Amino acid sequence: YAGLPKSEKRNLCPLAVYKKLLRKKSVKLFSVHSEPCRKFVKFVAKIPVRSGRARNRKQAPMTNSSGHSASQFYGHMKLFAGTACPELAAEVAAALDLPLSGRDIITFPNDNIFVRLHASVRGHDAYVIQTTAAPVNNNLMELLILVQTLKLDSAARITVVIPYLCYGRSDKKDQPRVPITARLLADMIQVAGADRYMTLDLHAGQIQGFFSIPGDVLS
Repeated sequence: YAGLPKSEKRNLCPLAVYKKLLRKKSVKLFSVHSEPCRKFVKFVAKIPVRSGRARNRKQAPMTNSSGHSASQFYGHMKLFAGTACPELAAEVAAALDLPLSGRDIITFPNDNIFVRLHASVRGHDAYVIQTTAAPVNNNLMELLILVQTLKLDSAARITVVIPYLCYGRSDKKDQPRVPITARLLADMIQVAGADRYMTLDLHAGQIQGFFSIPGDVLS
């Protein structure tokens, strides 16, 4: 300790740590020259202590929509592409210098959709790139099934990237006995398991209020 520069002594000051613990009554009060104190000093000398205001600063824990702590470590970013816009997904992957993760999307003769991942995404940060342009119903169901597949495989966070969000014009009741399909669509995406969403040029900004998960609307 004696050979350290002053800048490091301020961050590794055992006596300062000792006095701080005494003020908090975390340790029993005893003589500075006693054997327990000398052992304690040797122990805390290896513990870095931040100096200044940052030492006493308290920050509220941040959580995402699923209740996870923001300090929770997300694994590697995983990019998944649906079958609606493979060219866009490939360009995004190239720009991020990341490969597209493997998946199988099979449409059976009865139009049922089956999704299977090639590798586990447990604890990873997954992004799904899928537009909901025509054919709307097929692309929408494919998106929802892919999101639920990631959710059931315990992905830490799932972000859906939807360049075109379908049913954007059905955002209000402009005549009697009609649905608000944009709200229904937002509920379906959330129930499937998405934690965040990204889209482009919504028909109306109020559609963002239909989601209870955070999102970004780009233009």
